[in-house]
Amino acid sequence: MSDEVGYIVVADMEENEDGSATYQINMDDASSKKVTAIGLEFLLTCAAYSIDIQDAIGAVVEFGKKESGCE
Repeated sequence: MSDEVGYIVVADMEENEDGSATYQINMDDASSKKVTAIGLEFLLTCAAYSIDIQDAIGAVVEFGKKESGCE
C-alpha cells in the first residue's frame, strides 16, 4: 500500500426539480484509479453472487447504521 495522500472533493452540488441532484466531484489521478478499481471489484462481486447492486448498497448502508449506532 502506498503512503501517497490523495483527495476526493465534492466541488459543487445542484438540486434538480425532480428531486435528484447533480454533483461535481474532483479527485487526483491516484484516487481516480483507486475508485475505479474498487468500483469494478464491487460490480464483479455483486455479479458473482447474483446480488442486485442497489440491494448491496442498501445492505452496506444498513450495516453502517448499525455499526455507528445511527439506527
